[in-house]
Formats: sequence, C-alpha cells, structure tokens
Amino acid sequence: MRGASSADFPKKSFTLWLDDTLGHNNPLPLYGLPAFENWTLIGPWNYDRTFLNNAFIYALSNRLGRWAPRTHFVEVFFNANGGDLDQSDYVGIYILTDSLRIDPKRVDLAPIAPHDVGSKKITGGYLLKLDLPDSNEFNFQLRRGFPGLPFALGVSQPKLADLHPSQRDYISNYFQQFDDALTANLASGWKDRTHLDYIDRASWVDHHLLNVFSANFDALIRSAYFSKDRGGKLVAGPIWDFDRAFGAATYFATTTPNVWSIPGAVDFWRIGWWGALARDPEFM
Repeated sequence: MRGASSADFPKKSFTLWLDDTLGHNNPLPLYGLPAFENWTLIGPWNYDRTFLNNAFIYALSNRLGRWAPRTHFVEVFFNANGGDLDQSDYVGIYILTDSLRIDPKRVDLAPIAPHDVGSKKITGGYLLKLDLPDSNEFNFQLRRGFPGLPFALGVSQPKLADLHPSQRDYISNYFQQFDDALTANLASGWKDRTHLDYIDRASWVDHHLLNVFSANFDALIRSAYFSKDRGGKLVAGPIWDFDRAFGAATYFATTTPNVWSIPGAVDFWRIGWWGALARDPEFM
C-alpha cells in the first residue's frame, strides 16, 4: 500500500512488484508499456473524481519533452482471501503508472554505486525530492531553514543504505551552493546569475509552468522531484502526484479556477527558490 493522506482512503493505491515462482524479479511489459518488475497502481478517490489529473498532466509533460510516467487505465480486482476471483473482489478503475526509478527507460540517469566517490562519478546520478521525509532516505535542510519542517530535501534514489557519506556531503553541499548563489543573485538585482552554474533553467521553467497551469495544490514543496545526472546540472522534474490539481484541492472540488494561487496552498510566485526565480526577468 502506498501514499500519505491517500493511504487513509477506502480505495487504496499500491506499489506492484512482479516476481516469478522463485521470488525473483519478473519484468513484464504490461499493456504495451516497457517491461519492468515494479509499477504503481494509483486509485483516485475524493480529490481526483475525474480520474484524469495525473494521466493528463503526465501526457502533457511528455509532449513538452519532459519525461513523466506513462499511464494506462485498468480495472482492478483485489483478491485477499485466496478464494475464486469474483465480482466482490472488484475495487474499481485504477491508473497503472511507471514508478519513479532510475532506469534508461524511466528516469534516465547514470547509475551511482556506493563506491562511486571519485571527482566525476560522485556527481550523479541522483533522483531527489522535496517532500515529507522517508526514514530509508537521506534527508536534510539548508542553512537558511529551507524547506522547513515537516518537509525536507531528500535523495529518493539511491536509498540511504546505498549512499556513501561523501555522496551525502556532495549532494547536500550542491544544494547549499545553489541556494547561496540564488540568494546572492537576487540580493544584487541580478548583476550575476551564478545560480545557473547549478540548475538547468529551461527545465525549471517548464516545471513551474506545469504546476501553475494545473493549479497544483501540493506544488513545489510536496512530491516535487529533481534529478542530477553525472556531470550535469540540477533538472526540475519529473512531475508526480497531481491528484489535488485542476480545481480538486478539496474533497468538494470547490477551488476557485480563476486565480493564480489557491487559498491555503503554496504561493507559486513566492515559495522557496521559485520566489526568487520569479523575480528574475530572464526566468519570467
């Protein structure tokens, strides 16, 4: 079972692992998607009553050239009692989705092993996120208190047990140096843009556009992913988890559609790094 607040819904979402009879990984190309052993089954409930939010925004991101999980609508039967499969096992329409994993056919980054601590290999690849911290991941805060509890910056892959201490130092220092540069550039009125030594600005523009366009209630602070490839800069994305977007921020879908920022949600134009970037004429 997967999810944070959604884990309390009557209709559960799942991480699906495919094993063979010996318990080994058994990659399969489900519904024409590339073969993998791990998948995500998203069960839309109170927020996304159309079932379309994630499928639509992921497709739009892929059309922009920014990889996002591919989706396929399925009907799920969940048999927990070991008896015959029948209509009482039916749990509804789900979205079969790529998991966010480092892989040439998913998040295409150079793999990094615990012993990769040389000056080049240590630079990537990392799948990173802004979210509530997970105990099996390396999480940290920046010196100026960003992102602030209960949220944290984290390394989603590799997991904590597979990260060498020098790799943890490298990636946390990289974020800190970016944050310091962006803060200084904003204070100088953009006399310099040394923060561009650290980020791929085009991806940050597209990421911001997708979140603003969809009025994503959890934008830029929760389920916000980044990637850093070996020798590369920090790329914003892939996007993930837009169930509370497109006017579905509450159980009653009463979000006002004609505003830039949703009452009670983050301010797209002032939150964290985006608040500084939105004051850069070149970014805008």
